[in-house]
Amino acid sequence: MMPKLAKLAKLLGPRGLMPNPKSDTVSQNVTKMITEQKAGKESFKNDSAGNIHQIFGRASFKEEQLMQNLESLIDSVKKLKPISSKGIYIKNLSISSTIGPGIKIEI
Repeated sequence: MMPKLAKLAKLLGPRGLMPNPKSDTVSQNVTKMITEQKAGKESFKNDSAGNIHQIFGRASFKEEQLMQNLESLIDSVKKLKPISSKGIYIKNLSISSTIGPGIKIEI
């Protein structure tokens, strides 16, 4: 499927809509994949240092909406903590706009 989607990569890639086999948005079982996505499957992007990169709002959102989204994001990350992981799971937290500076937040 991916070679067929390569024609649309220039359009979908910059918007963050390009399917990815790692995040289970490309699969042989399309019905299962669609039902999981509609059910609200959570997936986070992280880098090699263990940092999670996740969008939790837009500039057009109100402060209350951003706070609710950030709190639910933190809660879902804490719920997904592996049992084998010991110690402090979230050491620090910072948020930023797309190109803006990071703002540290106390957990």
